[in-house]
Amino acid sequence: MNLPSGIQEAEFLQVMGVITSTVKESYSFGYYGADDISQECYVFALEALPKYNLDRGSLFTFLNTHIKNRLLNLRRNKLIRPQLPCLDCQVCFSEEERLRCPKYIKWKKRNDIKRSLMESSELNDFDVGGNNPDISSFLLNTELMCLIDKHLPINLRTDYRRFLEGSKLSKKKRTRLLDTISGILEDNQYGGE
Repeated sequence: MNLPSGIQEAEFLQVMGVITSTVKESYSFGYYGADDISQECYVFALEALPKYNLDRGSLFTFLNTHIKNRLLNLRRNKLIRPQLPCLDCQVCFSEEERLRCPKYIKWKKRNDIKRSLMESSELNDFDVGGNNPDISSFLLNTELMCLIDKHLPINLRTDYRRFLEGSKLSKKKRTRLLDTISGILEDNQYGGE
């Protein structure tokens, strides 16, 4: 391993151990599990090391900031492409016109595919009422999505959006959210007997 002068391999590994243990769970999403995120952290760190300047700050601060920024970019880029492809296009003034624009169609198709690939794996483990099909197939149903959206309390909406995007939630928040969704579905005859 080629490290900049003044940095020992043991120091680098210790710093990386601390960083990966703190970020791997919170930055996991979709099919990127904690182990995948740990590997990405090491790749990002090795790519950043040539830019490190010992005089400008600690190795930990430099790598921690760099890795977190790169993980945020990774999650954003793997989930969606946030900016529309043709902002200067004269065709795309309304949603109807966008559906005729080849650039927009290609962009939308790519984002839809990414979203479907990045569905949270936590949804597959949840079973409404114990005997029903799992909630992941329900959540793809527009009617049920609208039902949940209509009845979900405001204080749980941020957690719900993060859950659907595949972001990690604490066990307490996830349990509260899933219990609330289960109650909404049961109240509207989608759960229970």
